[in-house]
Amino acid sequence: MDWHRRKFLSLAGLTSFSAVAAACAKGFSSKDYRTPVPSSGGAGVPPGAAAGGPVPPHQVYDAHLPQVGPESVKQLVLEARDDTAIALDNEVGYPGWSFNGTIPAPVLRVRQGDTVQTTVTNRGSQGHSIDFHAAQTPWNQYYQLIVPGDSFSFTWTANHPGVFMYHCGTAPVLHHIANGMYGAIIVDPITPMRPAREYVLVQSEFYPSAGTGMRTADMDKMAAGDPRYVVFNGYANQYQAAPLAANPGELIRLYMVNAGPTLFSAFHVIGALFESVYPSGSPESALRWLQTWTVAPGDGAIFELTIPDEGLYPFVTHSFAYTGRGALGLIRVGNPPPLNAAKLPEAAATPAASKATAAPVTATAAVPAAAQAMQQTTTDNKFSATQMTAQAGKPITLTVTNKGQAIHNWNLVGQTGAEGTAIKTGLLNPGETQTITFTMTKPGTYSFQCDVHPAEMKGTLTVK
Repeated sequence: MDWHRRKFLSLAGLTSFSAVAAACAKGFSSKDYRTPVPSSGGAGVPPGAAAGGPVPPHQVYDAHLPQVGPESVKQLVLEARDDTAIALDNEVGYPGWSFNGTIPAPVLRVRQGDTVQTTVTNRGSQGHSIDFHAAQTPWNQYYQLIVPGDSFSFTWTANHPGVFMYHCGTAPVLHHIANGMYGAIIVDPITPMRPAREYVLVQSEFYPSAGTGMRTADMDKMAAGDPRYVVFNGYANQYQAAPLAANPGELIRLYMVNAGPTLFSAFHVIGALFESVYPSGSPESALRWLQTWTVAPGDGAIFELTIPDEGLYPFVTHSFAYTGRGALGLIRVGNPPPLNAAKLPEAAATPAASKATAAPVTATAAVPAAAQAMQQTTTDNKFSATQMTAQAGKPITLTVTNKGQAIHNWNLVGQTGAEGTAIKTGLLNPGETQTITFTMTKPGTYSFQCDVHPAEMKGTLTVK
C-alpha cells in the first residue's frame, strides 16, 4: 500500500500510520504531492488570480442533460487542474480546482452495461485522483494518486443505473472537493425512462475568505462546515436570471447531486410536488408524491414533477440557513409575467443581472438645490447608518444603495412628508440605487426600517 492510500486510511480512522515512506510503492517521485493544509487562513491562488484581484466573468452553467451516445464502450477523458479561477457571484471570485476547467466538472452520461474506459491526466501542480461513485472497482488499484504531468487509465463497467457523484479523492478530500473537483455522472437504465425535459443540478459549498475580489480558501470555515456560499452548478443564484424552462403539463426530470463536501440538501420546489423521487437515481426505488427530499453529501437523486400552471417556481435547499447563501433558482413554466423579486423566499439573493424593475419612488421628481443630502447603504442585513439627523422644514434628499445580496428598502415607518407621499423607497435588488426627496415639518425622533428584514435592519431619524 503506497503512502497516499495509507495516509487516507489514517485520516479516515481506518488504520494507524506514523511513518511516511520516502517514495511511493509504485515508483512515484519521492516529492510529497499531498495538498498542504494550513492551520488557518487561505490556500494558494492560481496564476492570474491574485488575491484581491478582479473577479473573472461568469458564464451560466448549462444545466441541460447531454445526450448519451449509442456506442457500448464509452471513452471518458478528464484533466485535473488547480488553476481554475471562477466567479461565485458578481463581487467574489475563487481560485478553484477542477476537472476539464469547469466547476462543476462536465456532466458525464453512459448506459447501464457500458464499458467505461477512463483516462485522467494531471495538469496541476499537486497530486490528484478520481473516484466514481457509479463504479464497482478496487479503490486501491484505480483511485490512485496521479502526480503532476502523469496520466492514469483504467476500465470499469456501469452496472447500475442512477445519478452519481464523481470527484477527486486525494487527501485531504475535504479540500479537493470544496475547491471544485466534482461532477455528476448519469447511468441510464437499460429500459429508458419516459420522455421528459431533463436538467442536472449539482449543489455544493464554497469557503472563500471574507471580502470582495479574488479570495483564498478559509480552511477554518471549511473544517467547521460553515460555507460562505451554497450554490447550484457553481454560482450563486444563477438560475434566477436564466431560469430552467418547461411547458405547462410537461414532465420535468431533475438529476440532482449533492457534492457537499459537508452539508445535507433538503431539495424542494416551491409551488410543486414531486410525483416521483428516485434515491440515488435507482429506477427500482421510486417514492411517490413527496414535498422535500434529503440528499446527503456524496449522494444524488432523480426528481420528477409535472407543473400544470404557467408561472415561476423556485427550487431551493429547504435548509433556510443556507438558501440565502446562493441556493435558489427558478423554473419558468410557460411565459409568465416578469419576476416580482419581492416574492422570492426571504434572504434569497438575486444576481444583479436579474434585477427586477424597482417600485416607483414616491417622492418629488426634482431635487431642490438647498436640500439636505444624505446617504444610506444596505448590506445583509444592516444599514450603514442607524442614527440619522436632519433639520425640520428643509427638504431631505436620501440616496439608498443596496450593496447586499438580498432585497432591501428604506422606510420611515408610518410617516408622510410635506409633499403628501409616504417616505420610503421601493424594493431594491442587489446593486440598485434610489434617491427620494421628502420634508419633515415637525421635530422629533422617527423610526426607519427595511420592510423585508425589520427585526435586524432598523434605526432612527432625529429631526431638529
